[in-house]
Amino acid sequence: MGGSAAVPALASGPSLGVRAARLDKVDPTTWTGKALSPQLGAGRLTLTGKITFGDTDIDNPNHDTQVVRFRATFKKGWIRGCFVNDMYLRPGNRQVWDGTGRVTGTSASLRRYRGLELGEGGSTPADHTTYAKPFSFGAQDRPGKPGC
Repeated sequence: MGGSAAVPALASGPSLGVRAARLDKVDPTTWTGKALSPQLGAGRLTLTGKITFGDTDIDNPNHDTQVVRFRATFKKGWIRGCFVNDMYLRPGNRQVWDGTGRVTGTSASLRRYRGLELGEGGSTPADHTTYAKPFSFGAQDRPGKPGC
Protein backbone atom coordinates (compact mmCIF):
# COMPACT_ATOMS: atom_id res chain seq x y z
CA MET A 1 0.00 0.00 0.00
CA GLY A 2 2.90 2.35 0.63
CA GLY A 3 0.93 5.22 2.09
CA SER A 4 -1.95 5.08 -0.34
CA ALA A 5 -5.61 4.46 0.38
CA ALA A 6 -6.72 1.07 1.67
CA VAL A 7 -7.03 -1.60 -1.00
CA PRO A 8 -10.54 -3.06 -1.39
CA ALA A 9 -11.18 -6.69 -0.51
CA LEU A 10 -11.69 -9.42 -3.06
CA ALA A 11 -15.26 -10.49 -3.69
CA SER A 12 -14.60 -13.68 -1.66
CA GLY A 13 -14.03 -11.89 1.66
CA PRO A 14 -15.50 -9.05 3.67
CA SER A 15 -14.53 -5.51 2.81
CA LEU A 16 -12.56 -3.64 5.47
CA GLY A 17 -10.69 -0.36 5.45
CA VAL A 18 -9.34 1.61 8.41
CA ARG A 19 -7.62 4.99 8.09
CA ALA A 20 -6.01 7.20 10.71
CA ALA A 21 -5.39 10.74 9.49
CA ARG A 22 -2.54 10.83 12.01
CA LEU A 23 -0.94 8.38 14.45
CA ASP A 24 1.22 9.87 17.19
CA LYS A 25 4.11 8.08 18.85
CA VAL A 26 3.24 8.13 22.57
CA ASP A 27 6.16 6.03 23.83
CA PRO A 28 9.04 4.07 22.25
CA THR A 29 6.75 1.24 21.07
CA THR A 30 3.22 2.69 20.89
CA TRP A 31 1.49 4.78 18.20
CA THR A 32 -2.15 5.84 18.50
CA GLY A 33 -4.79 8.06 16.93
CA LYS A 34 -8.39 8.46 15.82
CA ALA A 35 -9.47 6.14 13.02
CA LEU A 36 -12.28 6.01 10.51
CA SER A 37 -13.64 2.96 8.69
CA PRO A 38 -16.35 2.97 6.01
CA GLN A 39 -17.56 -0.35 7.43
CA LEU A 40 -17.17 0.27 11.19
CA GLY A 41 -17.42 4.04 11.67
CA ALA A 42 -15.26 6.21 13.92
CA GLY A 43 -12.86 4.63 16.37
CA ARG A 44 -9.31 4.49 17.69
CA LEU A 45 -6.26 2.68 16.31
CA THR A 46 -3.22 1.68 18.37
CA LEU A 47 -0.05 0.09 16.99
CA THR A 48 2.57 -1.54 19.22
CA GLY A 49 6.05 -2.68 18.30
CA LYS A 50 9.53 -1.31 17.68
CA ILE A 51 9.65 0.75 14.50
CA THR A 52 13.08 1.31 12.99
CA PHE A 53 13.29 4.05 10.40
CA GLY A 54 15.67 3.30 7.50
CA ASP A 55 18.85 5.38 7.26
CA THR A 56 18.07 7.29 10.46
CA ASP A 57 19.06 4.67 13.04
CA ILE A 58 22.86 4.50 13.35
CA ASP A 59 22.60 1.02 14.89
CA ASN A 60 20.47 -0.32 12.05
CA PRO A 61 21.02 1.69 8.85
CA ASN A 62 19.48 -0.91 6.54
CA HIS A 63 16.36 -1.45 8.68
CA ASP A 64 14.75 -4.71 9.60
CA THR A 65 11.35 -6.09 8.98
CA GLN A 66 9.33 -5.60 12.14
CA VAL A 67 6.18 -7.25 13.42
CA VAL A 68 3.75 -4.56 14.50
CA ARG A 69 0.59 -5.44 16.43
CA PHE A 70 -2.59 -3.40 16.17
CA ARG A 71 -5.89 -2.97 17.97
CA ALA A 72 -8.73 -0.93 16.54
CA THR A 73 -11.82 -0.19 18.61
CA PHE A 74 -15.18 1.01 17.31
CA LYS A 75 -18.71 1.28 18.70
CA LYS A 76 -19.50 -1.95 16.80
CA GLY A 77 -16.63 -3.85 18.47
CA TRP A 78 -12.86 -4.34 18.17
CA ILE A 79 -10.35 -6.05 15.91
CA ARG A 80 -6.72 -6.89 16.57
CA GLY A 81 -3.95 -8.32 14.49
CA CYS A 82 -0.45 -7.83 13.23
CA PHE A 83 1.58 -6.63 10.27
CA VAL A 84 5.00 -7.51 8.96
CA ASN A 85 6.14 -3.95 8.29
CA ASP A 86 9.03 -2.58 6.26
CA MET A 87 10.08 1.05 6.38
CA TYR A 88 11.59 2.69 3.29
CA LEU A 89 13.24 6.10 2.95
CA ARG A 90 11.74 7.69 -0.17
CA PRO A 91 12.27 10.90 -2.13
CA GLY A 92 10.79 13.91 -0.45
CA ASN A 93 12.52 12.96 2.82
CA ARG A 94 9.72 10.65 3.92
CA GLN A 95 9.67 7.25 5.54
CA VAL A 96 7.06 4.99 3.94
CA TRP A 97 5.43 2.18 5.93
CA ASP A 98 4.56 -0.90 3.87
CA GLY A 99 3.48 -4.37 4.88
CA THR A 100 1.04 -7.20 5.03
CA GLY A 101 -0.74 -8.80 7.90
CA ARG A 102 -3.93 -10.28 9.17
CA VAL A 103 -6.73 -9.91 11.67
CA THR A 104 -5.98 -12.37 14.50
CA GLY A 105 -8.86 -11.64 16.87
CA THR A 106 -12.12 -9.74 17.10
CA SER A 107 -15.05 -9.09 19.37
CA ALA A 108 -17.99 -11.45 18.74
CA SER A 109 -19.81 -8.77 16.75
CA LEU A 110 -16.93 -8.45 14.25
CA ARG A 111 -16.02 -12.15 13.91
CA ARG A 112 -16.55 -12.02 10.13
CA TYR A 113 -13.16 -10.24 9.94
CA ARG A 114 -11.15 -12.98 11.74
CA GLY A 115 -8.30 -14.25 9.56
CA LEU A 116 -8.72 -11.49 6.98
CA GLU A 117 -5.49 -10.69 5.15
CA LEU A 118 -4.48 -7.04 5.19
CA GLY A 119 -2.15 -4.56 3.56
CA GLU A 120 -0.93 -1.48 5.41
CA GLY A 121 0.81 1.74 4.56
CA GLY A 122 1.64 5.16 5.87
CA SER A 123 4.10 8.02 5.72
CA THR A 124 6.34 9.66 8.32
CA PRO A 125 8.60 12.68 7.72
CA ALA A 126 12.22 11.49 7.96
CA ASP A 127 13.15 14.53 10.02
CA HIS A 128 10.22 14.20 12.45
CA THR A 129 9.66 10.51 13.27
CA THR A 130 7.08 11.01 16.01
CA TYR A 131 3.98 10.66 13.84
CA ALA A 132 2.58 8.90 10.79
CA LYS A 133 0.29 10.89 8.53
CA PRO A 134 -1.74 9.17 7.15
CA PHE A 135 -1.72 5.48 8.12
CA SER A 136 -4.21 2.98 6.75
CA PHE A 137 -4.87 -0.70 6.33
CA GLY A 138 -7.41 -2.70 4.41
CA ALA A 139 -8.45 -6.13 3.23
CA GLN A 140 -6.51 -7.35 0.25
CA ASP A 141 -4.98 -10.28 -1.53
CA ARG A 142 -1.19 -10.35 -1.92
CA PRO A 143 -0.29 -13.86 -3.11
CA GLY A 144 2.92 -15.11 -1.55
CA LYS A 145 3.00 -12.44 1.18
CA PRO A 146 0.77 -13.70 3.98
CA GLY A 147 2.04 -11.31 6.64
CA CYS A 148 2.41 -12.33 10.27
